[in-house]
Amino acid sequence: MENMTMDKQKMAACHTKAAEHHKKAADLHLEAAKHHEAGNHDKAASSAHMAYGHTCCAVEHARDASKHCAGIECKK
Repeated sequence: MENMTMDKQKMAACHTKAAEHHKKAADLHLEAAKHHEAGNHDKAASSAHMAYGHTCCAVEHARDASKHCAGIECKK
């Protein structure tokens, strides 16, 4: 049977990592917007692509955090 105790330290660490990736994604989205406004669409696309990658990482860290909350993984 699965361990049903909450690991608060691991959960907090995962949330911290998720927040860091969300912040980096937000910064890159702002950078992409500036590049679009300046007409540099190649750099804008590159920044947006990197932002998407950080968003994906943030989601994974959030899922990991949920696994440390009473051992129950979120369904969505």
